[in-house]
Amino acid sequence: MVTKQEALRELVFYSLQELKAFVQRIELRSLKKGSEKKVCVIVFSNFFALQEWSIKEASILDRMRELYKQRGLKNVAVFHKVVAEAQGQNRFYKERSKGEFEILSNNPAIRAIFEEIKNTIKENLERERR
Repeated sequence: MVTKQEALRELVFYSLQELKAFVQRIELRSLKKGSEKKVCVIVFSNFFALQEWSIKEASILDRMRELYKQRGLKNVAVFHKVVAEAQGQNRFYKERSKGEFEILSNNPAIRAIFEEIKNTIKENLERERR
C-alpha cells in the first residue's frame, strides 16, 4: 500500500517533469489552523525554479489533476490547493543601480539594449517608491 507522502511525491514529480530536480521538499499543510482542508506545498531549491513554475503553473496543475484522477488518490492524499515556494524565499534582490550610467559602446544594437536596461531600472525604482 502506498503511503500518503509517497503518493503525493510521485504525483508532483510526474507532473513537474523538468522541474523535479529542483524540488527541495513536498508537504501537506493545513489551510488554516485547525482546518481539515490541506494545501500541497512544493518547496523549490531556488528562486529561478519558482519563476519557471509560475510560467508553467497552469499546465502543471492540469497534469496533476489528470494524474490525481487516474491514480485514484482521493482517499489517499487529499488537498484543496497547490502552493509553490522557494527555499529562502524571503531574500529578495535589491537593485543597487540608479539607472544612471554612461553607455560607451558605439554599436547601436548594444546601445539600445543598455538603454532598455536603464529604463527598466528606473521604472522598477519608481514602482518601489509608490
